[in-house]
Amino acid sequence: MKSEAEVAIENGCRVIAVNLDKYRRINYATCPSVLNDVGAIFVPFSPQIVAYAIENWKTPSSREKNWEYNDDQYQALGYVLNGDTAIRPPKPNPFLGSNRPPWAK
Repeated sequence: MKSEAEVAIENGCRVIAVNLDKYRRINYATCPSVLNDVGAIFVPFSPQIVAYAIENWKTPSSREKNWEYNDDQYQALGYVLNGDTAIRPPKPNPFLGSNRPPWAK
């Protein structure tokens, strides 16, 4: 029985590979071999970059070459980069400390 990835590749679908380990590139140690060099984009598990990948898909120059977003694209979306990983820090709580409005006690 073929995997979903194999069927998607055979049908020429775009492949957005979502890494659960925050990697923003292919992680050959954990990636299924069926996704090696199929023209997939690799992103970390985070709603902002997944939405960006869906909305800003570009057809790779070669269906045999995986690709990734550059540092500038991640940083423009608010990610902090650390080597091969990208993490989007949570927004600060505006009600912490002395920033509380008078009605919030």
